[in-house]
Amino acid sequence: MAIIKCVTTAFALAGLALVGATASSANEAGCDARSKILSALDQEYKEAPVGIGLTQTGRVIELLVSKKGSWTLLATGPTGMSCLIAAGENWEAMALPVGDKS
Repeated sequence: MAIIKCVTTAFALAGLALVGATASSANEAGCDARSKILSALDQEYKEAPVGIGLTQTGRVIELLVSKKGSWTLLATGPTGMSCLIAAGENWEAMALPVGDKS
């Protein structure tokens, strides 16, 4: 569905706008080794990765979601340092129609 793709694209672009600001320094709040952040999100919120993408600048963007609806958007640079981009509640997955390859 075009709407889903537009919403997903808008969400990703909003996150990417923040990546440059938050990922610039490993010492900033919300940044740490990817393995540490994933472990903390799993232990504290039971969040697990459900989506992943690669930016043109080489950063990996991951969406982590829990069964209760909490979610976190995470950006990881080539060095393995990750920064939290955004987090929230009430996540709802939207499936693409079968056969939609757009």
